[in-house]
Amino acid sequence: MAEGHAVSRPFNETCRSLQGHTQRSRDPALLALNGESDFVVKITVRAVFRNFPRYVRRHGKVSGSRYIPTLAEPAPLATWKLIDDIQALLPERNAEKVAAAGRTMPDEDLIGMIVAGDPGA
Repeated sequence: MAEGHAVSRPFNETCRSLQGHTQRSRDPALLALNGESDFVVKITVRAVFRNFPRYVRRHGKVSGSRYIPTLAEPAPLATWKLIDDIQALLPERNAEKVAAAGRTMPDEDLIGMIVAGDPGA
């Protein structure tokens, strides 16, 4: 929580928004806490304010993303990285994972997976 900002209830009990300054960091100590991350984003909070329910869409978490790396387990290769047209744009570490997967696909195949609700899309 930002220094100098008092909140009467715990942060997760009401809808709050933050405004702040972001800074991308490649600090090895921070990266060591975040699995396969290439960088972390540090936020210096300038303001915390309440969102009125009228403007907050109701939603609920169905499940966590399987693509979030942890220290215990690396993230799987994202399916979009198998698309033929982007192979030349991938960093070397991702190109090696695609080669290990042994296949690529046209973007139409991925679109079909998304439309079908395939969780691997």
